[in-house]
Amino acid sequence: MKMVALCLAWCVSLAVAGMVAVMVFGESSTAISGGAMDVDAEALRRDNAHLEQRVAELQSALDMRDADGGSDGAPPRAIAAPTDTTGSVGDPGEPDDEPVPMDGVWPSLEGITTPAQASALLMRFVDQQLARGPEGYETLFKALGSAEDMGKTLGRIFSDESAALRVAYPWVKFLVAREGRILDASEHVFKTMAENPTFFEGMDDDPFEIFTEGVAGLLPGAVDEKRLDRFRAYAKTILATPEGSMPPAIEKNRSEIKRALERYWSKPITTEQALAKLKTGGLSSTDALKLLKGLTPEQLQGVDVNGILAQALAGGRYEAIQALRNLPPMPLDHARLDAGVHLGLMEGDFRGWYVTHYLGATGRDEWVKARPFFDAGLASNAKARNALGDALMRLRGKMKPDAAYIADVLSRYELPEHVKRSLKAQYNLK
Repeated sequence: MKMVALCLAWCVSLAVAGMVAVMVFGESSTAISGGAMDVDAEALRRDNAHLEQRVAELQSALDMRDADGGSDGAPPRAIAAPTDTTGSVGDPGEPDDEPVPMDGVWPSLEGITTPAQASALLMRFVDQQLARGPEGYETLFKALGSAEDMGKTLGRIFSDESAALRVAYPWVKFLVAREGRILDASEHVFKTMAENPTFFEGMDDDPFEIFTEGVAGLLPGAVDEKRLDRFRAYAKTILATPEGSMPPAIEKNRSEIKRALERYWSKPITTEQALAKLKTGGLSSTDALKLLKGLTPEQLQGVDVNGILAQALAGGRYEAIQALRNLPPMPLDHARLDAGVHLGLMEGDFRGWYVTHYLGATGRDEWVKARPFFDAGLASNAKARNALGDALMRLRGKMKPDAAYIADVLSRYELPEHVKRSLKAQYNLK
């Protein structure tokens, strides 16, 4: 359901600057963009069952569309809305064609006092701009880029959580019914980032996350490979530019665009192809870690899994720690993996909290198991010691060393002052 939440986030954020509906289906705990309001996740989850049923009906309607109805860039195909006899208090209904009064790049909220009124106005604004094509998409993005200006006003209008939630579901219907135009708008954003990045000069970077994190994760299930190839090409063009050469809003999303290209938009591959690539070697750490996913211990025989993980850990790739958590039960060479982490620490790519995550991912949940890792790392070099000192501060419960060990570390190694103060306070050392 997180994918549905992200999908919903695109449209709702477009209309009300990241309103409450990002969280409707579960995992995200994001509040309104610009800090306008916080949301009680439990209250949202209580309505989950009804909302899941309604989205399932909408998805079913989409699945029954005529197979040859429309193509890339074509107007959205009409779908039948599910029958709803329960009524919807506060449902603003479908947008109409009445021109939206504007206040700069945002619709004027003069006289708007309730979430239903605001949602109806903003829905009409979004609908009209989507219908305009590229010019309308750019108008919408300019509005999103200045969403902070409207934060206080929207926060006041949507301050009644109960009333605000009553207008969340109509946005789900709105989004699904305009699937084609929303995908076109998303492609226009990536295309403009690649071919005309100066358009985004001076804009806030937060709205980009709607596309680089939300829509990007939905695309493989929403478009065919030919169109996804276009998105891949846009991403490659953006990432090929020197770091710091793009407008700040794009630069701050560079890592998200890279993740979309390398993970979300990777081409499908069979198990046999994955194993062949892993056994041949010569892959980047990112590609190798991706190919490990879903393989069984039997399939991984003959693959140097520990070598792949050690190389990724040495390169400071947190994905290696995630891969360790998800691997099927298999022998791990702790000494080899530890050496990779220590190298990553020496390069400054890992921090203390990464270390604790790594130890947990390798099943070392007691100090007696973790101590060899710290002994070897502390003896390596100053950069590694700094991170390990920070990690020692974070150890709790069965992972916590005795005071004598900490006293010995403090006497033998130079650590940052704040680390020394914290360790002395935790272990009652002078």
